[in-house]
Amino acid sequence: LQKPLQHQDLLNALQLGIKKILNCRASAYSVLEHGYSYDPINKAINHPDNTSVQLSKKEYLLLELLLNKKRLIVPYNVIESIVWQETLMSMDALRTLVRGIRKKSYNDIITNVNGIGYKIDL
Repeated sequence: LQKPLQHQDLLNALQLGIKKILNCRASAYSVLEHGYSYDPINKAINHPDNTSVQLSKKEYLLLELLLNKKRLIVPYNVIESIVWQETLMSMDALRTLVRGIRKKSYNDIITNVNGIGYKIDL
């Protein structure tokens, strides 16, 4: 916003903020297993001991994708298009990404469906 502040500019900024908050509700604050939870606003995993760990951009993109498709298998090509966007994904890079999420949360948060993709069961 630029000063002097115009009434319409303020309203537009507030409406944009509301839209972003409502869009964030798609993968709203999620209670995971073992006392963990996912905070989409801060893009962090909250631990049972009240600490939190920030996720990298690709980690939170993958976690939000899986949370939006709970109990469904997300194929490798969908993961590549959403998380890696314009670049190519190697299977080793994907495994490393999943391993990073598991280290920041708990081991069985993400399940591999061999030859197809990944899923999250909550």
